[in-house]
Parts: sequence; structure tokens; C-alpha cells
Amino acid sequence: MKDDSRVSTEGLIKIGELAKQTDTNVTTLKYYIRVGLIRPVMKTGKNMSWYDPSCIETVNLIRMLQKERYYPLSVIRDLIETDKLKRPPEMALLDAIHKVDDKTDPTIFSKEDAARMSGLTKDQIDMLSQAGLVTAAKKKRSEVFTEEDLTVMNIVKVRMDAGIPIEQSVEALHIYDRALRNAAQADIDSFVDLIMQPDFSAQAGAHMIRVSDQTLDEFVTLRRKEYNRSYGKSYVEKLYRFLVQCAGVPSKLEKVYRKYGFHEAASICADAAAGVFPESTEVAACVRMFTGSEAGQKSDLITKITACRQSREFFTSGNGSNGNFDPEMRVLLDSLRCLWLKMAPEALQCEDQAEEAETLLLETLNEVCPGKGGLIYREILSTAR
Repeated sequence: MKDDSRVSTEGLIKIGELAKQTDTNVTTLKYYIRVGLIRPVMKTGKNMSWYDPSCIETVNLIRMLQKERYYPLSVIRDLIETDKLKRPPEMALLDAIHKVDDKTDPTIFSKEDAARMSGLTKDQIDMLSQAGLVTAAKKKRSEVFTEEDLTVMNIVKVRMDAGIPIEQSVEALHIYDRALRNAAQADIDSFVDLIMQPDFSAQAGAHMIRVSDQTLDEFVTLRRKEYNRSYGKSYVEKLYRFLVQCAGVPSKLEKVYRKYGFHEAASICADAAAGVFPESTEVAACVRMFTGSEAGQKSDLITKITACRQSREFFTSGNGSNGNFDPEMRVLLDSLRCLWLKMAPEALQCEDQAEEAETLLLETLNEVCPGKGGLIYREILSTAR
């Protein structure tokens, strides 16, 4: 590159003109220069450089490869410097790796347009962006989104229209996004061994990657349906068994209470086993919540789920004796809370509250029955088996 102010600059262009002709800001062009993608052919001063008009084509090519084919700048520089753009097998392999589709739509949308087209609010779009489910890019100080981002927004809106809260959608999509990200990384790592084989070629590699993508998409869809069906069935089975188990505990507790002289508590348990509940509002509520009395054997699944949810809210909120009852009722109430939380299926996420309830029950028994608290505690817990 020459640095001579006396040399003619005829036919050359300044960086400002290059920016205008390519609709690219000067900052971006200076970055291209810094990483070696374009170079000035002449400097006529410390801050004055001139470029060959062919740079217009080069910059447009760079932007196309970035926006439409998703190539990183390091790859683009190699393609330009080595003239690999004229090698179809090489380009096919790169396209396969970068998941380039002939129908790729590089259209971008402002946040306002994305909100209007998806039906989401700007705050809801921000929620998706903060969760990493859509990616907001900057363009002239405004946030813009891609066609893929808009598709994610539409998916969330469909779920919302079906009554699924956006918070649950964000959580669900984030779960799958995290799992798929890890799976994709592991898949690429395993594919490297294949690439290292001596007979691997660009043409064969492009075909293998395309086929791999298609078949894995089919496999992921198949397995997701299978696992959802399996885990959904398992959840329902555990819920039914749990409710049956709860209904059977009062008769077992009755025997433990009578053995240690808690006759009033034993009578309440005997009545509960027969479907009769005490008049005391606090005790009745606890016994009803424990036995799931609203979810009888003939009730439908929604009724059972509702009863289970109400019981969970009741027992995880800390409802127990709290020292406001006589010793015998304290033992009963703390026992029921402890047993319900301990028996609850994992999906109800009661583990922490169960540990707290076990500690409280043991403390109550040690206070009410000094010297026998631990023994009674173990027998009460055995009724949950």
C-alpha cells in the first residue's frame, strides 16, 4: 500500500463512499479492515485512506455470507483469500455445517413489528429475550429480531391462547433449549471422529450432515412424544397410588395412638377412615386435606388433581399444631402434616417441607411424651409404608 499524497487517487473511493455504496456503517468497515477482510490501496495522510471500487463487491459478499449463510468472519476471510467460493463441494460442506437453507429468510423485525405480528407485548418479548429464547440484535440503537425469533414468539402466543401462562412456557422452552444445546454439542463432538477419517470428503460430508440433521430431528420428535407419554402415565399412576395411600393411613394411625394413650386422636382417625370428620374447623381441615376427601374413588382426574393441589398448598404453607392446641391434637396435626409431605410424589416438590415437618413432629413427641418420643415417632412414620 502506497503512502504518497502526490499519487493520483483517480478511480478510488474513500471509506465514507464505500459505506454509502454498501449501506454499511463506517465502524463495521473499520472492523473489516482490522481483521484483514478489506484493505486500502493507498494512504494520502494519517487519517485518509483510499479503496479500490472492487471493495464494494467484497463488502456486499461479506454481509451476504454473514446474514444469509451465517458464516463467521474467520471463515469468510479464508474463503476470500483462497478463492474457495468457486469450489461447490467446499461451499456445500460449509452450508451443511452452518445449516444454510435455500429458503433462508434474512428478514429482521423491530420489536414493535414483532409484538404486532406475534400478539405478544414488548414486556413479554423482553421476558423471552432475558431467558435466551430469542436474541435481540442491535441496529441503529434499536432492537431487531429474526424470523426464527418471531416463530418462537408465535409458539409462546399459541400456548398462551390455550391457557398456558407465559412463565410456564418460558420454563418449558428453557428446559428443552438447555437439553438440546448440550445434545447438539455432544453430537458435534462425536461427529469430529468421522471427519478425521482419511476417506472423508467435502461432498460426502455435506450429504452426511444433511441426512444426520433430518434423521435426528425425526428421532427427537419421536422420543419427546414417547417420554411425555411415559412420564405423564407414571405421574397419573403415582397420584392415584398416593391418594389411596393417604386414605389408608388414618386406620393405621388409630392403632398407634391407642397404643400410647392418645384416645381422642385415635377416635378422630377412626372416624376419618369411615369418612366422618370432626367439628373443629382447624382439625377437620387438616384431616380432610390429608385424606383428600374431596377426591373420592369415583371422582374424575381433574377433581383428584385439584384436591391434591389444595392439600399441597395447605401443608407446605406450614399448617400444623403451632403450639395452639392441646398436646394430643398437636401430635395428630403434626403427624398428618409430616406424613402427607413425606408420602407426596417427587413431582409435588415437598422434600424440604417434609424434612422440616419431621423435625417438628419429633420435637412435639419428645415434649409430650418424654422418653418415648423417638419410639412413637418411628411408629408413626411406619404408617406411611
